[in-house]
Amino acid sequence: MPTTSQLAQDLGYKRFAKEYVRNGFNGTQAVKEVWPRISEPAMRVKASRLITKDNVVSEVLRNLPSLDSLADDLELAKQLTLKKGDFPNHLRALEDQVKMHGGFKENKEVTHKHHLMKPQEQQEVIDLKANMLEIEDVT
Repeated sequence: MPTTSQLAQDLGYKRFAKEYVRNGFNGTQAVKEVWPRISEPAMRVKASRLITKDNVVSEVLRNLPSLDSLADDLELAKQLTLKKGDFPNHLRALEDQVKMHGGFKENKEVTHKHHLMKPQEQQEVIDLKANMLEIEDVT
């Protein structure tokens, strides 16, 4: 049976992973949200250590938006970009999320320690990348 300390630690890891994905993969900021009393240098060290832990990586993967959700967000960002004529930070964050899903790799099989993408998912990522490249050409 896990101790109260272990349960609190697991909860902290889950909160960190959720915040890490929510804020666009800024580990220091995620640590600051979960453990606000830690010094700034210690936050950077803690974030660096956390993102290498298997259970934190698994939790980050669970918190990633689905490829369908990314496609919807990307289409919206594309429309906004075409109207404004700029390349918003939101689109860069989406690109990072696609990379976290294993996108932008030329391998036939995209894998991660905890996730194997199906060929259909790989094709969706390739399509998202193509859409992003079209947007970059416009700007």
